[in-house]
Amino acid sequence: MSKHIREEFDILVNPAEIQETLKTVEITWKTVTQIPHKWNKAAFLQQRHNDVLNRVTNAMQPL
Repeated sequence: MSKHIREEFDILVNPAEIQETLKTVEITWKTVTQIPHKWNKAAFLQQRHNDVLNRVTNAMQPL
């Protein structure tokens, strides 16, 4: 990883520094994933709501 950082960004860094940074930085899927704009539209949210409700309702029924 230090080689990649050196080659990509021209920064000298050692593995201990990388490890310390990774311990202190908060990286989650929410901070690195871009959410598509359509996910925030009312129609899409309603569709998702209906899908979840349908799954919960069907989960209670015997197979």
